[in-house]
Amino acid sequence: MKPIKKMRISTMIVEAIEGMITSENMQPGDKLPSENQLAKRLEVSRTSVREAVRMLELQGRVTVRQGKGIFLSETVAGWFEHHHESIEELFDVRILVESHAASRAVNALTDKHIDEFERIHRGYEAAIRDKDIDKAIQLDKDFHNKIAMLSGNSTLKQIMETIVSELTKGWICSLQVPERHTSTVIEHGEILNALRSRNRDEASSKMEDHLRNALHDIENYYKKGNAS
Repeated sequence: MKPIKKMRISTMIVEAIEGMITSENMQPGDKLPSENQLAKRLEVSRTSVREAVRMLELQGRVTVRQGKGIFLSETVAGWFEHHHESIEELFDVRILVESHAASRAVNALTDKHIDEFERIHRGYEAAIRDKDIDKAIQLDKDFHNKIAMLSGNSTLKQIMETIVSELTKGWICSLQVPERHTSTVIEHGEILNALRSRNRDEASSKMEDHLRNALHDIENYYKKGNAS
């Protein structure tokens, strides 16, 4: 028998806000109550509400505009419709940059680095299992950023950091595609195996395969109108 996990208060608040959005038939662009109003309405602390809003922001569900408030974001599918060309362009650059970074990273790898990659990989698997999307996104970014860092090329690292900052919604698109998260676990494992064996060509090839597969799955899913 599996132990019952305690639900964080912020997770419960996220569910309550999602319920409010549905019951009040809120549309993209609509303004949500303020953090203070939500805290009073839900009878919880403002700190817990702030954490919940941050989780919703990471998931792409809301947009926080400084001094203006919290607004409901457009759906992931709607966002993809308006940004699919930019996603394709970003993935084109990622394929070039990250496959090269994976090859270069092999030269700098130590056993300690491998241990860190394994920790990130296990954490990602656990986050997917627990449906903790914001944590999964962060760990996915950590995996790719660490490879860029180990490339030893500061320009390449800066390019990757820029791509990561621009592609948060793309990560959300990816994680909403059925089975893509499972494929990511497998593909990250293959990249990790190539790094572990210090095989530069294999590391580069597996990284390219991973990114091409991710883009292919995202495009197929959203262009067929499977998402709402």
